[in-house]
Amino acid sequence: MSEEHPYYECKSFDSCSCNVCPLDPESWERNKLSNDDKCKCWKPTRKAIGEKYSKVLRYKGLTKREWTSKKSWDDKPQAEKENILRALAKQRKTLQNRQEGVLNG
Repeated sequence: MSEEHPYYECKSFDSCSCNVCPLDPESWERNKLSNDDKCKCWKPTRKAIGEKYSKVLRYKGLTKREWTSKKSWDDKPQAEKENILRALAKQRKTLQNRQEGVLNG
C-alpha cells in the first residue's frame, strides 16, 4: 500500500486519462479541462479506496461535486432531511403508480 499514490489501486489506472482523479491526493489542486475524460472508476470502489487512504485523500475518493453534495446533505438539520426523504418517497410512489397505469392500461 502506497500512502502517496492510492490511485494505483484503481483497476482503470493504466488506461485512464482523467486529469482530476478522485484518488489522487492532489486532485483538489487541479482543474478539469474541457476535453478531459471522466473518472472511470465506480463510485463504491472509489469510496472504499478513499476510506483506506483517508489520511491523504481530502475528498475520501469522491469527486469535488460528490463531496460538496455529501457535505451539503450532512449539514442539513435532521428535520429537513426527513422532509426531503418524505417528499422523495411520495414522488417515487406517484411515478410507480403512473408506470403501473401505463403498463396495465
